[in-house]
Amino acid sequence: MTLAGVLLAVGACAPQPESAPDASQSAGNLIVTSYQMQHFYAESEGRASEKQVEALRKAAESGEMSYVELEELLLEAFACMSAAGVDYLRTADWNVAPGVPMPTYMTGEPDAVAQKCVTLHYEYASLAFQQQPAAIEALDAAYEEKREAIVACLRAQGREVEDDLPMDELLQETNDAWHDLAVAWEQMGSPPELEPGEDQICRPHIEF
Repeated sequence: MTLAGVLLAVGACAPQPESAPDASQSAGNLIVTSYQMQHFYAESEGRASEKQVEALRKAAESGEMSYVELEELLLEAFACMSAAGVDYLRTADWNVAPGVPMPTYMTGEPDAVAQKCVTLHYEYASLAFQQQPAAIEALDAAYEEKREAIVACLRAQGREVEDDLPMDELLQETNDAWHDLAVAWEQMGSPPELEPGEDQICRPHIEF
């Protein structure tokens, strides 16, 4: 069995049309929302049910989709699996961001049949839900609470960062700092000799 509800984020993306709208993943700077993007894909690719397309159309207009609305689409996928003789198991919710849960599940074989049901009834909405503005904003807010510690950690490693650096740029600095540290480790064959504070991973773990 596969934890399909979690794997959808990386394993179920269909090839996207070249004319698809562009989108930014920075809260407050969204060119289009994930709902607008996935509605475009669902409608143009012709692999989604009318109900899923309509749900995404409404979400694209309003900017949101409720947990209940998403779960209703998942139940449609379950009904499709049952009709095809495929087993499934509803599992514990997964938080895609602090305070933003979504349903997850496991499916039996044949996997191709289960995936067809998921794509038809649920996949596009699931991907949009995971990347929705509310989820991005919740993550940004969680990191903002740790801004002072992130800045202090980066400065301890000799990096010049402004107190008010946009969060996406600040997090990129943490990625760059970790990359530089990893390169130093590889070149030396062992952890480098660092002063206290210089050996930290500056990107904090967010519990949710």
